[in-house]
Formats: sequence, C-alpha cells, structure tokens
Amino acid sequence: MDIIRGIGQLNTEKKTAIAVGYFDGMHLGHKELIHKMLQYATEHELIPTILTFDMSELRAEGKGRQDLFPREYSIDKAEQMGVALYVEIPFGQIREMSPETFCKTVLADMNGLNAGAVFCGEDFRFGKNRVGSISELSSFGKAMDFAVHIVDEIYLGDEIISTSKIKELMASGQIKRANKMLGEPYSIEGEVVHGNHLAKGMGFPTANILIPADIMIPKNGVYLTETEFDDMRYRSITNVGTRPTVTTDIEATAETHILDFSGDIYGKKIKVRFYEFIRPERKFDSREQLVETVLSNINYAIKSQYSLYDT
Repeated sequence: MDIIRGIGQLNTEKKTAIAVGYFDGMHLGHKELIHKMLQYATEHELIPTILTFDMSELRAEGKGRQDLFPREYSIDKAEQMGVALYVEIPFGQIREMSPETFCKTVLADMNGLNAGAVFCGEDFRFGKNRVGSISELSSFGKAMDFAVHIVDEIYLGDEIISTSKIKELMASGQIKRANKMLGEPYSIEGEVVHGNHLAKGMGFPTANILIPADIMIPKNGVYLTETEFDDMRYRSITNVGTRPTVTTDIEATAETHILDFSGDIYGKKIKVRFYEFIRPERKFDSREQLVETVLSNINYAIKSQYSLYDT
C-alpha cells in the first residue's frame, strides 16, 4: 500500500475510488464504507483509496479532539483490508478551501486524486467551516465527472455506530458495547517502561505503557484484558489512570499485571486488548485492603470465560 502525505504529493494518472472521512477508529461503520469502496474499485478497475486528514494542527491550537487509535492503527487496518493508496492531508492545507476548490484540487484533478468515485458517510462535510454538504458533493461530482456514493449509517440495536458514540461508551466504562461497535476489542500498544515499582513490591509486577495525550483512554479503573507480545497472548488485568506527567505529551498510563508470566519485558512492545470493566479507580484505606482487592480482581480474570484467540 502506498502512503501519501500532503496535497503536493498527489499525482494519480489512473482513476481512483475514494473512501473519504476521518478514520481514527476503524469501527464497523468505517469498515462498511471502505468495503463498499473496495467492491466498486474492483468492479470498475479503479485504485482503491482512502482519503483522510491529519488534525494535529487543530490539537496544537487546542481545538482538536482525541483519537481512538494512533494513525498507524488505521494505516495497518487499511492495508489489511486491501486499500492500495492511503492519503493523509494535513488540515492546514485544506482549511481555507471552498467546497468547490476542495473537490477540484483534491478529488477531481489529475494532479490530485483523479477520482472516478467518492464514497462517504451521511454526515460528511467539507470545505472551509465545513459548509459543503453531500448534496453539493453530488453536484460537483456530476460537473467534474466522478460518481458519489453515500453509505448508510450502521446500527447496533437502535444506536448509530459512530466514533463519538464509542468514545461516550468508553468514558462510562461500557467497554463491551464499545467493542461491539468497533468489531473487535479496543486495544492499546506501546513499549513497556519502568514505573514506581510499588505493585511489584506487593507481589503484582506490572507492565506499564505511557499513553500519548492525543489518544482517548477508557474510563479510569481496572479492566479484564489480554496482553500480547512475542506472538503469545496472556490473560491480564489492567489499571488505566492518570499519573504525574513525564513529558508534555504523556498524561495517562496503563499498568498491566500479566497472569502466569514472570519474565523481564522492559523495552518490549506489547498490545493490550480490553474485554470488560471490573471496577473504578479508588483510594484504599490500607495496603492490606489494596492487596485483597487486587487478588480478587486476579481471581476474577482467572475464572472469566473469554478466548485469547477470538480476534
């Protein structure tokens, strides 16, 4: 899969089929949109393409939102699904464009993406101040010779699957329902770093991952998880919470106790998948009460029935 960043790098001679949106979660709604684009691209011999946007400039201005996953996650998912071209445009390059200029310069022009078809969700907006509607997109498509396909929203029960809904569920500890909307367990990845070693002193060593400030974390508390590294998966429990800032880019940590494992994994990259919210963060009156609660959480993880290989 080719990855292009910025308008200046665009130059596509062959026609493309484009799924356009902000794919920070790759939830079931995003996957449906991409699947429809891929099917159309195959049928019409177009280059299957994702067009998304880098919002780090907005975050620097204090206006951006946290993402569900790092950009590398979305890139990996896109490649796994069969996308051939992944285009990420910094928001600053398009924020002043009118809807018509965006369609012409980015989508339609041969020096842009040379679109043969554009796929988007019902809530897609574009152009300066997001004034461009999907009806305008369809009109520009007819004038500029690209088809526009609006993909219906996907529901879980009576709720629309969306990034904002998943964030709402995660913030309230409803990780099981969030996972259903994602189509897989929510996960975080990172390099294991040294913590304060207090848990190790109590007999419960933890693998600590620092979480970047621009990534959404679930509600603070303890979760039933699984941890993967070196091509092995282990049952685990994970405490998510804030800690004194190490750098200006870090404001939260995930501390994971891995069951049936006692090796040294400092410096290793691990992946932690979240299955169930066990309890909120709390302050304990004594060390003994904390140890008793952690042992209870571990016993719950041991008895819980969930497959380590169902994802």
